[in-house]
Amino acid sequence: MNHHPWELSKSEMALSVLNSHAGSRKLFIDFGAGAMYFAARMAEQWNCEVFAADAAYENNDIPIPDSRIKIVRSLDELPSGRASAVALMDVMEHVEHNGDMLRNCVRLLEDGGCLYVTVPAFAHLFSQHDVFLKHLRRYDRKTLLKEFDAVSEQLELKECFYFYASLYVLRLAAVIAEKCRSKAGNTAEHSDFCHKKTGCWAGFSQIAWAFPERHWLTIMLKYVLNADFMLCRFLAHLHLTMPGLSVCLVYRKLP
Repeated sequence: MNHHPWELSKSEMALSVLNSHAGSRKLFIDFGAGAMYFAARMAEQWNCEVFAADAAYENNDIPIPDSRIKIVRSLDELPSGRASAVALMDVMEHVEHNGDMLRNCVRLLEDGGCLYVTVPAFAHLFSQHDVFLKHLRRYDRKTLLKEFDAVSEQLELKECFYFYASLYVLRLAAVIAEKCRSKAGNTAEHSDFCHKKTGCWAGFSQIAWAFPERHWLTIMLKYVLNADFMLCRFLAHLHLTMPGLSVCLVYRKLP
């Protein structure tokens, strides 16, 4: 399967952020690992043991892309205080109550370890596409930080910023169009369009993409998204906020 430019960029930028914050790089945990694309990138980049955790792993017949990856169904199966970094990339919006999961993530981290989180941003962008993806909510920075109240005394906040401002504009236009179609009685038709046209930017679906990773269009869009991410992150360091399609949060575990 070809990887969507959004997925490629998200993985590259996550690697960049983790490289700037993580210390020992001995063990990495990817919770909600899915097809293990990012887990494989981490195994290659850090040359370390990687646990890919996902409740959807129901048997032992799942293809594993790298011998350094081990699969588990629950964070409860993992040992405490060993992980150099834990990633929750687009996971929290699927979970009704995140408290136990977040406490588990903190438990798994070694002192100085890095917790990397991304979630979809802004409730006003919630659409039929979110329903299709089984999202329960979208976040802003305030509501995301509030999810960590129960564990915040064990963590030091390093970064929190919106990213993919360009996709925010496109998604906002798509949501407005969806509402207009809803008023005209064409909601089902619009929803069907977004979900069948996988790989299209109208739906921002990363389920399918028509072009291989080395195709010029894939490369160009990935670099545009990378530049978008880096600009949003840079402006956040200057205390300037741009709206984005997603929120990135980085914590460090205190000794």
